[in-house]
Amino acid sequence: MTMLPTLSLVMPKGLEWLYEVKYDGYRAKLYLQHGKIKLISRNGVLLNDNFIEIIKYCKQFFIQTDVVLDGEVVVLDSPFKANFFKLKNRKQLPCVVQYLAFDILKIKQVSLISRPYLVRKKLLQDWFSQCKLAPILQFVAATSDGDSLWQKVAQHDGEGIVAKKKTSIWKAKRTTEWLKIKHWKYDSFFITGYSTKTGLLYLAAVEQGKIRPMGTVLHGFSPKERETLLAVLNKHQIKQDKDRIDVKSGICLEVRYLELYKGKLRQPSFVRFRFDLSAEDCQLPKGRT
Repeated sequence: MTMLPTLSLVMPKGLEWLYEVKYDGYRAKLYLQHGKIKLISRNGVLLNDNFIEIIKYCKQFFIQTDVVLDGEVVVLDSPFKANFFKLKNRKQLPCVVQYLAFDILKIKQVSLISRPYLVRKKLLQDWFSQCKLAPILQFVAATSDGDSLWQKVAQHDGEGIVAKKKTSIWKAKRTTEWLKIKHWKYDSFFITGYSTKTGLLYLAAVEQGKIRPMGTVLHGFSPKERETLLAVLNKHQIKQDKDRIDVKSGICLEVRYLELYKGKLRQPSFVRFRFDLSAEDCQLPKGRT
């Protein structure tokens, strides 16, 4: 287990908060301990063989080092956006995998997890300054200007930001002392069917005059909303297979999602019904891929 931020739709304000870019990658701890290098996932899985380029780099430069870092394995498009698709498909796509460290948990056999975040951040920055590292390992800076950072993340279409209390100590659990604010996209889609087995709703949009499947949505509905919706869909079914019922394309929803991954909605969530729209109105905005 590792320390995880709680999702928030609103960025907290106040002098007690600092803000970092939230990167879309694989969360991992990096152990650099006297030549023994380990990259461990948030679930305790050894990732050395998955990201051998990071391990080889560390073995070249950190023979006598004794630190434990907390961070994210990423492929960067810009300083404000990591590309999860490239990371997942890095064997087929030319790209550079990096480790971005945003916290330090141990140095020279001294545990730092009970120190305030502000102290740990300064120690991490000092360590990076002394090492003079190449781009494979990078320091994630923090700022007190959350609004300015958010604007930059939005301009680069990044995942979002993480707000952290200066006084927060590192705890292996989800906490409200760290909050993640995601850069969601909001678009409208129409329902084409649903799964009788999983409850997933199949969505589509219109792109250049053609119907394009956009994936599924499950979360965000209240029990009453889901019950009413399924009753309406059952009245409008046009085809039923083993686990799926297809329906007439008339019910439109506004959906919040992070991005399109392989052409489908990533992390979608229902926002509201759009009874004012028809299926033809649910046009996929330009720029979405």
